Amino acid sequence: MLNKIKLFVAEDDGVTAVEYAVLAVLIIAAVAAAVTAFSGSLTTAFEAIGDRLTNTTL
Repeated sequence: MLNKIKLFVAEDDGVTAVEYAVLAVLIIAAVAAAVTAFSGSLTTAFEAIGDRLTNTTL
């Protein structure tokens, strides 16, 4: 049993999947932080664009 545990720990196939998962989590966290940081200014910008489109005469 101890030998099987040593072989499992020595394998590095799963490390790549874990690294990709950690990278994905970091990217998701960065996107979430950016959206949170810019949400107020984005809302203001889209409201201004909407107001201009609404008040435009054809």
